[in-house]
This record gives sequence, C-alpha cells and structure tokens, in this order.
Amino acid sequence: MLRKRASRLEAKLCGDPEDEEQRERMEALRRKRDALRDIEATVLAAARAEVLAARQEPGVDPAAADRVLRRLDLKTLLLD
Repeated sequence: MLRKRASRLEAKLCGDPEDEEQRERMEALRRKRDALRDIEATVLAAARAEVLAARQEPGVDPAAADRVLRRLDLKTLLLD
C-alpha cells in the first residue's frame, strides 16, 4: 500500500525521467529505500524475538510485553 503511494508520488514529483542520468539517480534512490526497508524489517524482527524471550522471564508483565509486541507488529505491517 505504501509502496504504491510512494511510486505514484514519485511519478508526480519527478515526471517520467527522460535522461539516463535522472533514471540512474531514481534507481539509486529506490535501491537505498529498499535497503533501508530491509534493515528496518530485520531490526523489528530482532526486537520481536527479544520481547518474546523476555516475556518468558520471571517478573516480566505479560500484558506489557504484549503491548510492545502489538506495536512492533504494527510497525512491521506498515513496511509493506
């Protein structure tokens, strides 16, 4: 959903790139955006694993862990 919006916005702002240099710049930006999205997904997955492990520890409030997990899950969904 966000990718479609970003693509539409990109097309509106930049138009249809006509020269090779502009196409290359746009492709480089897309690659950077995708790399950042991959990094964020990895970080969120690691955070989720840590919260799940912490949830099993004595003294950790399961409701608090569940709230954190919900927030992480929402952020993960927004990546797509």
